[in-house]
Amino acid sequence: PVAQVHALELQFPMREILSLYKSKPTRYLSHLLGHEGVGSLLSLLKSKQYATELYADDSSKSCVPFSIFTVRMELTDSGLANVDAVIEMVFAYIDLLCKQGPQEWIHTEVRTVGDLQFRFLSQRNPMDYACSLAGWMQQYPPSMYLSGAYKIYEWNADLVQECLSALTPDNMFVMVSSPTFGEGDSCTEEEPWYGTKYRTMDCDDETWKKWKSVRHEDYPALQLPQINDMIATDFGLVQDASDDKTFPKDKPQCIYQDDNLRLWYKPDNVFDMPKVNIMYSFSSGQGPFSPDAAVAGHVYAELVNELCNEFSYLASMAGLHCDVGVAAAGLEVHVSGYSHKAHVLLERLGDTMMQL
Repeated sequence: PVAQVHALELQFPMREILSLYKSKPTRYLSHLLGHEGVGSLLSLLKSKQYATELYADDSSKSCVPFSIFTVRMELTDSGLANVDAVIEMVFAYIDLLCKQGPQEWIHTEVRTVGDLQFRFLSQRNPMDYACSLAGWMQQYPPSMYLSGAYKIYEWNADLVQECLSALTPDNMFVMVSSPTFGEGDSCTEEEPWYGTKYRTMDCDDETWKKWKSVRHEDYPALQLPQINDMIATDFGLVQDASDDKTFPKDKPQCIYQDDNLRLWYKPDNVFDMPKVNIMYSFSSGQGPFSPDAAVAGHVYAELVNELCNEFSYLASMAGLHCDVGVAAAGLEVHVSGYSHKAHVLLERLGDTMMQL
């Protein structure tokens, strides 16, 4: 491939899922296999320095006769050299899901997140939305044209178990891609359309048996996700408690100032959404950064964002987002999303920044 990325993709053919739009059982599986929080598969792979990204795709390869559930990872150099071990960890996590069985509380969290996404949808580009809607009209009944892609309408543990049973080594296609494979004679075949070189290989029996026999107890760090305490439940709008009719509603105003801090506030008087945007700008007090200081600032920001990943992923599932970046003379911190639990994310972000 042209892209300078080592990628591992596991594909599992299974029954068609288009008719299962009410319960969406594969969304449950993609939520767990693609999770990035404490105890997740990605968290373990990162701790081994095997992978940097992982996602589980439950719907893009779906048609009437069958569907394909995909787990894709971006590997490090070490991960590329240990692909068999990476796949072993995937099946260790699948073994955990099989032993724990379908959990209704996890389904409830996923359903709640979907309900919130639909209830508070942001305005989209009309052309993009029309294209999406045209596709949804082929998949859902008229009453679900608008909500079907987001909402889960019922819980069916048997269907989750049926789809989970398809995630086995005997039902798996493995594809590993890397720009390094084009070197030497490692790729002996060439596809006719783009001239991409590839090689087809069978897995040896010893590796196959190891994948089939692995147990999640072999990797005790693998656990089901924690309960997400950042999912909002209060969607009331925060109102100005004062009777000051002169308070501006259409422009920012400085409402507090001292020697170290200036606090600006602007209410949302357009969309009336229970959301907040919190933006901090920290100044070094020394003017624009030198080149060395700018590089150090970028390194610090990247470290904070990486260390926050396990709880910022939970936050993103709940419609909250955070980011730490570098400004000309300091750092910028941005937290946005539903106002009810924004303070939880902000406190954890602040603790991480102070402990680094």
